[in-house]
Amino acid sequence: MAAPRYAGGRWRILVHERIPGQKMSGMSHSIGSTAKLAGVADEWRKPQVLANTEFDELVVSPWLHVEQTTSTSWWMNVAGIDINVTVDRYGKPRVVHIGDADRETWPDCTYRFEGDD
Repeated sequence: MAAPRYAGGRWRILVHERIPGQKMSGMSHSIGSTAKLAGVADEWRKPQVLANTEFDELVVSPWLHVEQTTSTSWWMNVAGIDINVTVDRYGKPRVVHIGDADRETWPDCTYRFEGDD
């Protein structure tokens, strides 16, 4: 029997060290669920693998928030716009619903995906 697959089971986060006064960033840190996603180590990259993990939440400043709400549902808020995504067990999107966080000025919009599995 094959191991169960999870929509959030494959993930990667990349950050760069800031160097004040320079346009180029310093060392990058790549963290991923697999060695392939985390990348290859060299003088500018430090990968780290967190095996057997599932992505849950990312918050970047007050303008970006991504969160897994169920095993197949994701909620995002991007600068006040709510985006709800329903995926299949492999992470393929099936329904995307877009609306304003306060539901006053942005018309609700829903996209449905059909096709190959």
